[in-house]
Amino acid sequence: VNAQIYFKNAIKIDPQYAPARNNYATTLTDINQAQMQLEIALDIDPNYADAHNSLALILHLVRSDLTRAEHHYLRALSLNPNHSEAHNNYALFLLGAVGEGGRQEADSIPKATVELHFKLALQA
Repeated sequence: VNAQIYFKNAIKIDPQYAPARNNYATTLTDINQAQMQLEIALDIDPNYADAHNSLALILHLVRSDLTRAEHHYLRALSLNPNHSEAHNNYALFLLGAVGEGGRQEADSIPKATVELHFKLALQA
């Protein structure tokens, strides 16, 4: 709760500071509010890889919006190819760990691609 207060205060001081909004979103239990904060962060800075990864997680694991989730995972990785968390999350996405349609799509992904993202996650 303390971190949440600090991030909320940082947003009050500078509403255009995308990292504060991203970090605040990760402390929230209300998924709708978290998603809103992440979308605002990306409006402020469309090139903020952490916010793309965080938003992708919500879209993937909570909303089952696989198309938008993949877009944000890939955007995070294009902005920061060394983003270990995004590589790990995208590898899990490719495995089809969540979502009914995901398993069928994951079967068409070469195993080497999934392994590559896991290896990159460990190296970063």
